[in-house]
Amino acid sequence: MFDFEYSLLPDSDRQFVRFLVHCLRYHPDQRVRYICAHHANPQHGERLTSALLARAGDPSEHPTVRGECLESLSTSWKPPWSRLDRKVHRVVAQCLRDSDPYIRFWACYCAACNRMIWLIPVLETMVEDAEPAAMGETVGFEAREAIKALTTGMGWEEGFPSQLPPARSYENLAVNPYVREERSI
Repeated sequence: MFDFEYSLLPDSDRQFVRFLVHCLRYHPDQRVRYICAHHANPQHGERLTSALLARAGDPSEHPTVRGECLESLSTSWKPPWSRLDRKVHRVVAQCLRDSDPYIRFWACYCAACNRMIWLIPVLETMVEDAEPAAMGETVGFEAREAIKALTTGMGWEEGFPSQLPPARSYENLAVNPYVREERSI
């Protein structure tokens, strides 16, 4: 499965979308769920978005899988908002208050991409959060950039202060998620 070139499949392939939904909901391997979340596009329909929401909001799921689901949900913004979009907003708001910094980091990004301006007060409380999260950055950095993106539309213009290349998040999956010292960032 890992050697398959996913880009060869058309985005509208119903069987592929069904495969993604099934794996996100039922597959026992967190690495497979991560890959499926990475390739999921919520614009493929309500079932796939619901599967992403279920994984993103599940506190027992591995943080890297949850973060990838939030990143995939960041492409779902479209006016006017539907009932499902409001569910996405609720899950993102819950994830902003999560105890794991990786989840809060991607929730900030998702809030900015989905234009959730009503979450700016919550993001402002996170600006001083110096806990390391993803891509060598802190939750506070991502909250500041999300606020900038929501207010001016110009977030992430200067790049990342750490100057680190983006991390390969799937490497985090090999580590026990309950032992924080072992997890790489």
